[in-house]
Formats: sequence, structure tokens, C-alpha cells
Amino acid sequence: MSEFKVLFTFKVWDELAHYLRDNLAKYTNLNLIMPADDDEDTILNLASQADVLFGWRPKIELLNKAEKMKLFIQPGTGAEHLVKVFKKYGRKSDVIITNGHGHAYEVAQHALGMLLALTNHIVGYHNQMVDGKWRIRESMSEGLKNKKIGFLGYGPINQFIHKFLSPFTSDFSILKRTRDIELEASLSSKIKFYTTKEKHEFLQRLDVLIIAAPRTKKTENMIGEEELQMLGKNAYLLNVGRGPIINEKALYMALKKQVIKGAAIDVWYNYQPQEINGKTYPYDSNHPFHELENIILSPHRAGSPFGDLSRWDENIQNLITLAEERNDFINVIDLQEEY
Repeated sequence: MSEFKVLFTFKVWDELAHYLRDNLAKYTNLNLIMPADDDEDTILNLASQADVLFGWRPKIELLNKAEKMKLFIQPGTGAEHLVKVFKKYGRKSDVIITNGHGHAYEVAQHALGMLLALTNHIVGYHNQMVDGKWRIRESMSEGLKNKKIGFLGYGPINQFIHKFLSPFTSDFSILKRTRDIELEASLSSKIKFYTTKEKHEFLQRLDVLIIAAPRTKKTENMIGEEELQMLGKNAYLLNVGRGPIINEKALYMALKKQVIKGAAIDVWYNYQPQEINGKTYPYDSNHPFHELENIILSPHRAGSPFGDLSRWDENIQNLITLAEERNDFINVIDLQEEY
């Protein structure tokens, strides 16, 4: 069998290195290269002999250096950077590009926590207690029982959120780019399915909208002023997909004017914010979300727990597929669809 050199472009910590080597030990044709020094020059010098690059956010210089590359594995989900850089890459049609969804359970768990904190006003109650204000008003908590919940996107994250929310309600709707007959047949007949052409009908029936979709040309600004008005003043919104799926100004104004009841947001608009007076916020200064009371703010940390090494299993599976010289890779990114 052919030998494949797998170059890790980040510093692999000991626990992960052992996990990867243990799970791939029988595949002696995989040469796992984990540099002790992951500076850019070291990685570039090693890239010319690599059959696989394994890491995040590659630069075009690295891709061009990796002349033998057959496979690129990104452990995380976000595909927008990969799409952008690979579209500039001359050999893009020859290279299989994959990402990972191994953190989907953790993201879904975080999302559920945010949603319950929002609907039950947990943060507000906590702050009242910190300020020594004991039961100063009637309960503002609102249950999820029998709420109409809609999923924009139905990949692994929203599938887990769906399972977590099933004890609360049975009224679910799913919006996907196209109809998926196999998926629909596998789920309850009570679930309502919509395509993007039916977006307005989908939104008008919801009490809670949960977004876990990739950022593409088709999804950017998919939710704007009109769509937020359709959700209405009693609706909640949760976003663990990508910030720009919701128009920034429209979201801020909808919350400020109480066009919708509240939002829980883990994904934002500016990931290189400038520090102002010792503070940094990942959104436009004209949209001070932190001043609003009807929002739960989270710093894109839903998928952060790295202690569960099983999150790497999908990436390991793709390396096994390569080692066995098969072609049935999972989580392959389509550059045309942008995810």
C-alpha cells in the first residue's frame, strides 16, 4: 500500500498525539508528522513532502508549497476561510477538503444552556442577587413547553439540539436548502419541513428560531429586518451558526425596539475588534449589544471543550479512508456550495 505523510500544522498536545497514534497504529502506511515547533517556516519546509495537511486556516503560501497534497483535513466546522483560500489555489480540483463536526454535541449543549438562560432570565436574576436585590419583581421566566421551534439548517448541531429539546415540545419545523426525502422519512411525521423558498412561511409560525448553518453567499443576511418582523414580538432567536447569517443592524434594532422578545448569540461579526478604552466587542460600535437586556452574549465558545477526544474521530476516520486507499471520505466540502 502507498505511504502517506500527514503533516499537522499546529502544535499537537501530548494527550491528543497519543489518541491519534493509538487509533491509527495499525495503519503503518500513515506517517504522522507532528512538529515540536509549529512556527510558519518549519511548517513550510515540511509541507513539500506532505500528502495530507491537517489543521486550521491555511495560507495560500502553505497550499502552494504542499505540491503532493491529496487531502486537507480541518478539525473544526467553519468552512468560509477554506472556501476562500482554496478558490485561489490552482490545484483545488485535485485536493479533497474535509472539515469536522466532532464538537456538535458540545455546541448543542452550550446552545441549550444559552436558550434556557434567555427564556428563564437566569443572568438577570443572578445580577439582581449580586446587587442584593431579593425578589424585586414577579417571575419573568417563560417555559419552552409546547413552543413552536424551528431549525434553520439541520446538520449535526441542530440534530443534537432537536434531541435535547424533545422533552419540552413536539412542535418542530426544519428549513433546509432543498427537500431531503430520506431525512424526512427518518423523522416524526409531525415535523414540518420547508425549503429556503418557503422561508417566510417557516418563520411566521415559530416561537423560537435556532440557527446552526454555514456562512455562504446564499446564507449571508438571510435573516434581516423583514424576517425578524415575521418572527414577532414573542419570539426568541438563538444563533450558533455564523454571525452574518443575521444582518447585524437588523438584529440590534429588533432587540432594541423589542420587535422580537430576545436572542442568545454565540457567533459574531468582527473577529479582530479594536480595543477601545480597554474593552473589545466583536460588533460595530453603533450596535452596542452589551447594553441590551434581552440578549445572552457568548464569545464563540460553544464548541471549545477539547477534553473529549472523541471529537477527533471523524478526522481519524478520514485518515483511515486514505490509508485504505478508498474514496468514501466524510464531511467533504463543496467549493461551489461553499460548505
